Amino acid sequence: MQALTASIMIVDDTKFSSAVVKKYLDATGFTDIRIADNAIDAISMLKERNADILLADWLMPGMDGLALTQLVRELNRRKNEFTYIMLLTAKEETTDLKEAFASGVDDFIGKTSLKNQLLPRIYAAQRISQVQNSLLQRERKIKEQYKKLSILNRTDPTTGVGNLKFLEHQLSRYLKQHKGRSGHLGLLLCRIDNFESIRKLKDRKDSNHLLKLIGKRLQDVARPLDDVARINESTFAIALYGHEPSFITQALVRRVQDSLFVKAYPVGGDFHHLKGTLQYDIVDSSTATPADASSFLAQALDRLNNLVEGHSVFFWEDDEISYA
Repeated sequence: MQALTASIMIVDDTKFSSAVVKKYLDATGFTDIRIADNAIDAISMLKERNADILLADWLMPGMDGLALTQLVRELNRRKNEFTYIMLLTAKEETTDLKEAFASGVDDFIGKTSLKNQLLPRIYAAQRISQVQNSLLQRERKIKEQYKKLSILNRTDPTTGVGNLKFLEHQLSRYLKQHKGRSGHLGLLLCRIDNFESIRKLKDRKDSNHLLKLIGKRLQDVARPLDDVARINESTFAIALYGHEPSFITQALVRRVQDSLFVKAYPVGGDFHHLKGTLQYDIVDSSTATPADASSFLAQALDRLNNLVEGHSVFFWEDDEISYA
């Protein structure tokens, strides 16, 4: 025997009619049945939990069955769910039925045929609804898996911070906002100049641990909403965005300098020091907006690669700091 697991909602302003329909369904074995006296209450209930099958009177005061159908379809679209909609009606003219189907109705039952046709049509509606919702559920899982893969695809596997693709995505967002003159964008590049010393660590786990510490220190000194990424083997970056120019300070850059290149790294029972170069670019109202994130980042990397080791340049007020 077919399992009667469908969730059913009856919408009718006449309580007697609702009671009659519910009686037929109860007698057949359906247990998940909800009743709404009007379309507004029905939508409110469907927002909380979807119904596999909706039985609604076509003619109701305030909002009729066709208007309710359109709202349910919009709710289905937003929640990525399916509801089989069946109207109960005394209308049987061809033009009326065409209007109903054009509005998104799946089926209809003449009230005079209710006793003989309700249950067979409910069984068919249950099968269709289960198939549709099963497909939608599978689609949701695929989208969730894709989202997880997309996140992994934008994460540096060694350090756990963002990668080049992640940084370009964030910079693109910030540049769009900046074109509307709604903020200021900063890009701090951090190059590890003695990266070969990391490679030469005897244990690969130690070298990976050291790289993780670099990413962790950058996350610690950055603001909560700043974006930290490792964009190539030896270069890390912080992307900053703010509505006030004061969010960009030399203090932040000096904190990064001290955290990365002054404090030692405890790795493998020993302490390691890194040497590096910092470069800071800013896009504000006084500078030309880069064409896109890729060109902005490429130009910044070109300037960084032309800097000698240990020579930091900050491009917002021609301030240069050299350190060992």
